[in-house]
Amino acid sequence: MNWTLPTWLVIYPTPCCNVPLRCSEMGCGWSKDGSDLTIDGEHVELRKEEADDSLTVIVHNCTTEDTGTYKCTITNSEGSETTKSEVKVKEDVKAPTFTKQLKDMTVTEGETVEFSVKFSGKPKVK
Repeated sequence: MNWTLPTWLVIYPTPCCNVPLRCSEMGCGWSKDGSDLTIDGEHVELRKEEADDSLTVIVHNCTTEDTGTYKCTITNSEGSETTKSEVKVKEDVKAPTFTKQLKDMTVTEGETVEFSVKFSGKPKVK
């Protein structure tokens, strides 16, 4: 048997984040959180590897909605076996940082002073 399904994954999403999950074929079923896994060919893709008699499910462009328990169950005339992987997709977060900081200034009495900063972070700084 060919078992390469990890038991725990933490995914940090990027524009090309794909989660590959492999399972031998014999008679193979995939599920997520107890329901049949929807393989639409776009977000979730199934690839058959003829060379080593395995199937690979690839979850493209992961989001936090892809977090869950993925199971692969194989069955033949002698019985069945299940393997699972806990997948946690972490939000793409970044601590806030200043991209433009305050500057020291000298002004004459009566003039207006203006303070301006720029910053970035994820989730967006409010």
